Amino acid sequence: VPSHDTVVQQFPLTSHQGSETHISTDQSGQVQLYLQHDQSNQSVLWRHQAGQFQQLLPELEGLRFAMLSPDGTQAVLVTQTELPAETCQVRLATLNTTPIALKTLLTCQTDSHFRMQWRADSRGFYFRQRLNKTQPYSTFYMDLTAGQPEQVSLPAAYITNGDIAAAPSPDHKQLAIAHYKTATQTELQFWQVPAYQRQYSHQVELAVRQLHWLDPNHLLLVTDKKVYRY
Repeated sequence: VPSHDTVVQQFPLTSHQGSETHISTDQSGQVQLYLQHDQSNQSVLWRHQAGQFQQLLPELEGLRFAMLSPDGTQAVLVTQTELPAETCQVRLATLNTTPIALKTLLTCQTDSHFRMQWRADSRGFYFRQRLNKTQPYSTFYMDLTAGQPEQVSLPAAYITNGDIAAAPSPDHKQLAIAHYKTATQTELQFWQVPAYQRQYSHQVELAVRQLHWLDPNHLLLVTDKKVYRY
């Protein structure tokens, strides 16, 4: 992991009131999807393309997460409501239909932090989930054609030592998983796809929060303060 810092140029893209979170782009980087949170903490889903801003699904309440697919035609959304009962749902939005089609894929735990990564071909995505607070986070794969999640990893039953995040390689032949070791250490696991056989692992002295493939040979490791190339 290189130790030198890189200067990154930044420029404003939006000017909404409030804050924007869960920003994602299509593979070209020309389309952005994000959540805007207003002063009353209501979440609004926006798409930005070619200088135009479009509000999507204004009737959808309790939005907590959104991620655009690489081909820009779909998005995974997480909604969480408290009344009449506390519920958490992972939904698929098909954005190139009128009106936008919504499909519920699975339920999620209201006290868990949902994280996912799309396959490069937009045919499915990897996500982490736990059954309850006494279980660790495991990595699952959702094939959008089959419509059923498949469990990939099975961490030992300790609440702290679960999976943090997962990312499939661009050719979808390998899966990288960031696995919690300590507050300052992360185990990077590399799995063969589609057999999901663990090939090797390497421990890094970083508290990794997210990971992404930069190219077939390099990963981007994201911590709270910096981004590293591995």
